[in-house]
Amino acid sequence: MQSPEVLGWAEAQTAITESILRDDPRWIHLRQRLNTLAKFNKVTPPIMAAGKLFFFENDGTTSQPKIVMLDESTGEARIVLDVNTLSTDGTVAVPIFKPSPDGALMAYAIADGGSDWNVVRVLNVATGENLPDVLERTRYTPIGWLEDGSAFYYARYPEKSGSDMQFSQVWLHRIGTPQSDDTLIFETPDRPELNHVPLLTDDRKYIVLNTWKDLNGSRIWVLPLDRPGEVVKLIDDDSQASAFSGNIGTRFYIVTQHGAPRGRVVYIDLDAPGEMHEVIPEGDGVVSGYFGGAALCNGHLVVLSLKDVTSRIDYYTLDGQHARSVDLPTLGTIGMHSFGEADRADFYIRFRVVRLPADRVPHRRAGWRRESLPPAQVGFRPVVHSGRSGFLSEQGRHEHSDVHRSSRRRAAGWTRAGLHDGLRRVCRAGHAVVRGAGRAVDGVARTRRRGGRSQPARRRRIRRGVAQGRYARQEAGGVRRSARGRRMA
Repeated sequence: MQSPEVLGWAEAQTAITESILRDDPRWIHLRQRLNTLAKFNKVTPPIMAAGKLFFFENDGTTSQPKIVMLDESTGEARIVLDVNTLSTDGTVAVPIFKPSPDGALMAYAIADGGSDWNVVRVLNVATGENLPDVLERTRYTPIGWLEDGSAFYYARYPEKSGSDMQFSQVWLHRIGTPQSDDTLIFETPDRPELNHVPLLTDDRKYIVLNTWKDLNGSRIWVLPLDRPGEVVKLIDDDSQASAFSGNIGTRFYIVTQHGAPRGRVVYIDLDAPGEMHEVIPEGDGVVSGYFGGAALCNGHLVVLSLKDVTSRIDYYTLDGQHARSVDLPTLGTIGMHSFGEADRADFYIRFRVVRLPADRVPHRRAGWRRESLPPAQVGFRPVVHSGRSGFLSEQGRHEHSDVHRSSRRRAAGWTRAGLHDGLRRVCRAGHAVVRGAGRAVDGVARTRRRGGRSQPARRRRIRRGVAQGRYARQEAGGVRRSARGRRMA
């Protein structure tokens, strides 16, 4: 990407585009409007520590966000780290951070120039100064702080792996010491292809390893910290996805797709690792496995699922009985979420309404509230078409046919059809149709589809330009169809 040939080609393409659009009044107006629409505040679900909330915030005018700390008791907020100060051109990012349990220190990862390789630093929250600790050869590693904040667990790759993700290792780093003095906790030198993502349990008695090799599935292994060298393999089959949801003593709750394509919640006891006990069976919604999908929360299991383009939140007792459902503010989907420690009664979600940017909504036992974190403010409010004959409904299902020529999909169950001599399968998926307030629903406007598994913008981590471009198009009279469902009939 940085070769002279590629850079020269990109510059030539930009010059041609600018020569055509530079003096076009329509482009001048569109550029101004895009800049206006880009300037709205974005806040991520916070990480909780000692009565304080740590979160990313960006007002839409800078390339990188700031890390902000908000005191829950006083409502006072201040900037802990302005990521924009780490570089002059905005190309240095902070993909991960984690405050210590007392909120005095914050470990954060630095990614330079879009690289997946990170360097972990430690910040004194009170002074804003970096400690001498520098941890290299990491890639989006979770940080597992000890209770007293004196050390944390993390994952890294040795020098011999080069630029490959091989020979993954778990280490313990003590604050104020060089990386060369870190203690090796776990590695699998005989299986260099395995990647280990360490998660420290809330009771800080175990490290749960989410172990994977090709991102298609994962294993769940447990390291008892009072028995060094011992590994308990709760799930040792990575043909399906699994995610750790929390533990109570030796009982570990897990969301898994084993035996349930849409996901279910099970528990496995550390003393009987070969026995999987179903707690919440597979339902009609897909449990959101990428960010966990379920978590222990104040003596309950909270399950996040997706059905027909909209998210659901349900509370279950620990024996799997449905306790209640949570009414979300409106139609939308949940992305990131933050549950904090298992004994907290509240949690935060990133809630995306189909017609507006993502909002951060905290949930307490009494319901939703927004006074802590301000909602996004944009200068454009499209409306959702509620559906009628001939149009997609805002929460309905719509049958359509897709054409595929992949032999791999044929092997997975796709059948031959005469249409373009391709592979055809009827797909049932939820949709939401979004239009500008002045756009008549007359069946004439062309619709731009957004979402689904093949959207490349998400994989390339495109951040700016996607949201405001879609709002500008709707404002100009366009219609957008958002597809979230992936279940095939």
